[in-house]
Amino acid sequence: MTSRRAKNISLLFSFHMAVYFLALAILFECGAALAASTGPSQEEWDRTIKAAEKEGQLTLYANEGIKGSVNDFQKRFPKIKVILIAGRSGQLVTRLMAERRAGKFLADIAKLGTGSASALYRARPFALQAVDGNLVLPEVTDKSKWWQGKHQYADPDGKYILSPCVSVHIDMVSYNTELVKPADLTSYGDILNPKWKGKIGSMDPRAAGGREGGRLIYFHPELGPQFLKRLLTEMDLVLSQDPRQAVDWLAQGKLAFLLFTSPREVLRAKEQKLPVDILDPRRMKEAPVVETAASSFMLMDQPTDPNAAKLFLNWLMSREGQISFQKSQGSCDSARIDIPKDDVPPLSRRKDGVPYFRLWDTEWMDVDEVQKFLDASLKGTKAAR
Repeated sequence: MTSRRAKNISLLFSFHMAVYFLALAILFECGAALAASTGPSQEEWDRTIKAAEKEGQLTLYANEGIKGSVNDFQKRFPKIKVILIAGRSGQLVTRLMAERRAGKFLADIAKLGTGSASALYRARPFALQAVDGNLVLPEVTDKSKWWQGKHQYADPDGKYILSPCVSVHIDMVSYNTELVKPADLTSYGDILNPKWKGKIGSMDPRAAGGREGGRLIYFHPELGPQFLKRLLTEMDLVLSQDPRQAVDWLAQGKLAFLLFTSPREVLRAKEQKLPVDILDPRRMKEAPVVETAASSFMLMDQPTDPNAAKLFLNWLMSREGQISFQKSQGSCDSARIDIPKDDVPPLSRRKDGVPYFRLWDTEWMDVDEVQKFLDASLKGTKAAR
């Protein structure tokens, strides 16, 4: 009896030990899976910093507005010098491609408008390498910190053209507050009312200053070529290539509406107590447009300083970097959702639950198609001076 009892105790002990070790094995597997799911480690980030400091510099090709963030980056990492090659996006793309055809791989990172960035995307892998695999800072790879739970990319592959800004597009319509009551407008179609004929001004959509607005309407699923055709051919548009002059006409009451102009000029006039304002696109029944605010980043193929470039991109996407970048860009609403938005103009801020039209998707980047449409619709029409 005693022997049988001892045997039972032994079996029970063995069973409990088996369960114990099985539980340990499960916990170990879960821990390994969790570690894998959390992505890159702090140790990898520390190694990136050391390697970048050893390289000592990086070369950034960028359009305007990046200097503030460059200065903040160099304060954070004083051992790394940023060589900034500044210019307009189109000029920089031309230069980058010419250098690469000549076998000169000088740029590490490029910051461009999305349209220009798409030109580099079409030249991959000659020009670009994927950004996504180079994001290693744990707070950056944590997707819960980003709008829609993901990093925003402006390319079909979702890994080459990184877009950290997602702002509401407010260049569409400005108005004279003495002639127009916003409450009377519920759709952009209301602007086509015959009573506004000859009272609508626009930055010339055939020129650089207004072309983005033409593209916006042309590809917007609720507006499209038909709406744009009516606007261009039926409303006797007053075209301008001088945004300040156009805003003055708006303030004087010569115009009731002004399309595609710089919000900065309109807000400047508003601060001077002139009767002008920007139409809140969220009032319209059509989906508001979100844009990247000319702030797309690409990692160049064959960078001279790969670790310093990697460090810069990760810092840029960090909380510290996005606070700096959002502040320096003026109308940028960072796609990072865990930072303050006080410095973002109220109309440029995204709101939860609003369906937006993403203007930066590559399928809407065929500028040539839009240009041909604009040229045909405005044939023989000259911009006022």
